[in-house]
Amino acid sequence: MRSSFLRQLALPVAVLAVTLVLVELNGWDVALSDRYFDAATGTFPLRNDAVFKRLLHDAANWVVRGVALAAVLLLVASFFLSMLITWRRTLVYLLLSMGISIGSVALLKLHTTPACPWSVERYGGTAPHYGTANLRFVPMGEAGRCWPSGHAAGGFSLLALYYAARARRSRVAPVALLLSFAFGCTLSWSQIARGAHFLSHNLWSLSICWTTATILAWYMGIRPEREET
Repeated sequence: MRSSFLRQLALPVAVLAVTLVLVELNGWDVALSDRYFDAATGTFPLRNDAVFKRLLHDAANWVVRGVALAAVLLLVASFFLSMLITWRRTLVYLLLSMGISIGSVALLKLHTTPACPWSVERYGGTAPHYGTANLRFVPMGEAGRCWPSGHAAGGFSLLALYYAARARRSRVAPVALLLSFAFGCTLSWSQIARGAHFLSHNLWSLSICWTTATILAWYMGIRPEREET
């Protein structure tokens, strides 16, 4: 179990760390956001686009809430339906992982300096651009309220479904992992395109969500039924 845990934690986090370093050193944050900025109008044209704002932002948030609500309802039902009793720990794990991931990102946003692209000077705003290397922790009133990405955290918090599915039926786990990762990446891209976040903001959210899901799964003993003792 421990070796499996280390592989699932160390390799993805190492890849993310290397990617973040490359993003910082090569200026990929700005280079990518530049592609979605219209210098002629001084705006991000997709900022208020109906598909990006209503579907990929507003509606996507309800997907995350829907998963959490379903988990809560099943958890409550487990106290009345004997067939769900064995699901109880897995459901508690899923809710805790999602809550800790999203809550941690929300807390960091309230106390760190990076601002959203549409608020920085390069794109017509007034805030300086803080990269990850020079961010600072500040009182709530001085925060840029944009690092890491809260929207991406919502999507990537569903990575916990991988461990939840793996604990119940291992064949479903890879599908859950692929879909949740794709969902998080889609939300991340939509926020970059809208000028709401830089690439690194989303990568940090991915790192936080995966680390939380993996450590909590190990701590709570969320593993395939055949490994249960």
